Amino acid sequence: MKFGVCCSVGQAAAAQKIGFDYWELNLRELAQMDEEAFKAYLEQVQACGLPAEAANCFFPAQIRITGEGADLNKIADYARLALSRAAAAGVKTVVFGSGDARKIEEGFDPARAYAQFVEALRVVGKIAGEYGVMIAVEPLRKAEDNLINTVPQGLQAAR
Repeated sequence: MKFGVCCSVGQAAAAQKIGFDYWELNLRELAQMDEEAFKAYLEQVQACGLPAEAANCFFPAQIRITGEGADLNKIADYARLALSRAAAAGVKTVVFGSGDARKIEEGFDPARAYAQFVEALRVVGKIAGEYGVMIAVEPLRKAEDNLINTVPQGLQAAR
């Protein structure tokens, strides 16, 4: 079994010293960097000595996965950028929590929101496959998300 930790690139070397096998980077931050900052970040990732095998914080709140503002083209464009950068950093698994982007807005039909989420998973999954990255659907606590709160719900959506 491998043990990982969510941390910054600046904390990765310390994580390795205390026994972690990998670290999990913040993908939202990575995707929002300009090209120059991203290149510098990649150098830090490669120099830190601990692989960044996973990433969290996939989608920012402003890229809606569910609701009236959901747009598959925006989702796909963002996912392509984020996942290409994740792959360049050595990430193998991206955790799809992103509660603020996927939670059902008040008054929106829950069945429609779920269908939007599943369609977004299809789009994102296809792009992830192009980069050799796996998407892990993360159940979140009800205070963070009202769409996927249990492992069986996440599994059903992934299937």
